[in-house]
Parts: sequence; structure tokens; C-alpha cells
Amino acid sequence: MPRYCEWKTVIIDGKPVRIHVQYSSAPKVEPCDYCQRKHEFLCDFEISPGKTCDKKLCRLHTGKLFGEPDKDYCPDHYQIMKREQMKIWKDSPLES
Repeated sequence: MPRYCEWKTVIIDGKPVRIHVQYSSAPKVEPCDYCQRKHEFLCDFEISPGKTCDKKLCRLHTGKLFGEPDKDYCPDHYQIMKREQMKIWKDSPLES
């Protein structure tokens, strides 16, 4: 099983002491690719058939488009998809 470790500060006899702690469980969740918050989503932008961007994203850095509630996009690909969606809406005839 993978191991990981970290430094923690604990109080011993009223004084802060830094200790090294080693765990034998799975590693922590990796951070968002744009900040240090934990990632909850991966970018769903298709860069080639069957291959998506997969940048790790937190809630703050996830873009969602109207009509695609299950798709998450990184800030760069969100802008591309938003422009494409606007172009489709602009070119489609309005129903009367």
C-alpha cells in the first residue's frame, strides 16, 4: 500500500512542536491545477477522439455550459466552448 508523510505542529507541555507523521493509506487528493484547493472535477474538453484534457479543477475553476450539466471545463477550454456555443446560437434560426 502506498505511504505518504507530512509535518504537523502539535502542542506538548504548552509548546508547539513540529513532528513528522507517516501514513500507510492512500495519498491525499491532488490540488486543482489553478490553485491549491482540492480538485473535484477533471476537464472534459475533447482534445482528440477519446482523449480529454483532464486538468484537475476545484469548484471555483470549473466552467459549465448551458445544456451540458455533466461536463466540466478548465478556464481555457471553457472560453473556447462558450464561443462555440454562442456561434451556434447566433447562427440558428429563431422559432416563431
